Amino acid sequence: MPLTPVVPIARWCLALGATRVAPGALSVLTLAGGVTIDPCDRGQLRFGRNRPEVEVCVGENDVMVSRRHGLLEHLTGAGG
Repeated sequence: MPLTPVVPIARWCLALGATRVAPGALSVLTLAGGVTIDPCDRGQLRFGRNRPEVEVCVGENDVMVSRRHGLLEHLTGAGG
């Protein structure tokens, strides 16, 4: 599953959109950066505080956040 870096229009803000993002894409932005997944890509996006083992690191120094806190899974492509 290819992950591409997020390029937000406004620094640290996805509310205004991200450049070059296909409709239906998933964009994730954190303090350390972010990624975008195209809607036709099937796969998983793991998030948590264990930077080497997740695609999106959140709460890296917060022990209330699990090392692998969650998973977003895309099961079908665009139009299917």
